Amino acid sequence: MATGRHDEESDIDLLVLLSGELDYFEELRTIIRLLEPVQFETDRLISARPAVAEEVEQGTLNFYRNVVEEGIRL
Repeated sequence: MATGRHDEESDIDLLVLLSGELDYFEELRTIIRLLEPVQFETDRLISARPAVAEEVEQGTLNFYRNVVEEGIRL
């Protein structure tokens, strides 16, 4: 998700929504591996983190509530 506020030097922040149980660090390694070729083709930093979709939708953390309110679903 993105907030829609950006400039030429903005990084790219992604929250990767997954279903079911989550092994955070295993999923993070997978995301990093999948994004690596894309990262080499851009001059912007890509920052991604996994999250359980149901927890984001329920707003269990303030961060998740902000993502739902301000983010852009890609």
